[in-house]
Amino acid sequence: VINDLLDPTGQNLRVREDAQ
Repeated sequence: VINDLLDPTGQNLRVREDAQ
């Protein structure tokens, strides 16, 4: 969730979180 706030797109980070 924190990543979503850091990245305006959120999609890129979301994919990364899923992989992690």
